[in-house]
Amino acid sequence: MNKRRIAALLICVLLVAMSGCSLFEVDEELDNARVLIEYKDKVVTKKAVTMRMEAVLSEQGMVIADIKDDAERWLPFRNSIVSELAVIEIAQEKAKELGLLPLTDDEIAEIDSTFKMVANIAVEGNVGAAVDADPSLDYDTEYARQLDAYLSQFGYTAATYREEIEREYILNKVKTYYTDQVVVAEEDVRSEYDINLEMQKNNVELDPSIIEMQSALGSKIFYYPEGYMYAKHIFVGYEDAETISAVRAAYDSGEMEQFETLVAQGMLALKPKIDEIMQKLDAGEDFFEVMKELSDETTFNQPNASGVFVGPYSNFGVPGYVEAAATLSREGQYAQPFGALFGAYIVYCEKMLGGAIPYENVRDELYNSILSRRTSSKWSELSKEWVDAAVADGTLKMYADKY
Repeated sequence: MNKRRIAALLICVLLVAMSGCSLFEVDEELDNARVLIEYKDKVVTKKAVTMRMEAVLSEQGMVIADIKDDAERWLPFRNSIVSELAVIEIAQEKAKELGLLPLTDDEIAEIDSTFKMVANIAVEGNVGAAVDADPSLDYDTEYARQLDAYLSQFGYTAATYREEIEREYILNKVKTYYTDQVVVAEEDVRSEYDINLEMQKNNVELDPSIIEMQSALGSKIFYYPEGYMYAKHIFVGYEDAETISAVRAAYDSGEMEQFETLVAQGMLALKPKIDEIMQKLDAGEDFFEVMKELSDETTFNQPNASGVFVGPYSNFGVPGYVEAAATLSREGQYAQPFGALFGAYIVYCEKMLGGAIPYENVRDELYNSILSRRTSSKWSELSKEWVDAAVADGTLKMYADKY
């Protein structure tokens, strides 16, 4: 878990609590105080486990109730959170054994900064409002009072909550100590590239349209069918809403002759501006500069903006776009203007994608992907060894089934 994730997870804990969840009502205090983990002289209660669960699930837009009744999802999740909290306890001792403690002044300052950020989210606005309403209040005193009052609802004081942030920080130090030893050889990266390239090449040759599914799923693509490209475009919108409405109505109803007639009329009204654009492009002016100056569509007007992924099997939502792209066979080429639902488009080929993606183009991304997998695997194996050993020698007891 990196430092940003530590802050994010702890912020999630407070935000879940701030959302009005009734996890910690007084009539549940006894249940929440139930001990689910014992490690030597340390204990972890059901409340702490619940807060961890809610924080993790909130990152996925869920709460405990979303999975509690599904045993296949709930039981592994519950057990993993209990084990995760047990690992945090063990890691505090490992940090001492490894010489990672005491923390440096810079590390303490970083922890204090994280605590301050989380505390501000919880109470800063309310403190400011209280001081504005009653100028006799001292800001720092009111801040400390409100923060303690807020944290006390969840069993914390300001001091104990800061300790929780510090414990997460120490866990991360221990994890980094071990996982920094993970290495990825260049031949491993090359092998991963070769395997993926061969697999995708075979799939594409069997069914070129599979590229659309790969793209929709966000899969890393190593091999493209011929005719695929990243395209950008200049867009000139129709001049009135009535034209747009009529064109759209004809298209939606399948009246294609009427659609083409209305598009032709709309294009005629746009002819002066389209002619200006084409004159600039035909004179050799940079497409991107003309796009910034004259396009009504600003999405693609930034140098680092992603283009449109388009090719022969695309089901792109602009009628005529795929056909216009199909006329382009090299980078830097632009198509003739065509009219569509909302206006005119001039499509430009930014990058041809047919064939294999060169190794050097994906090497760093593959390296990081392999490193991340191995790091995660290393930490999972190591932390499981710690838990298993502590259970075996009796220093760790976990009661996940009591949740």
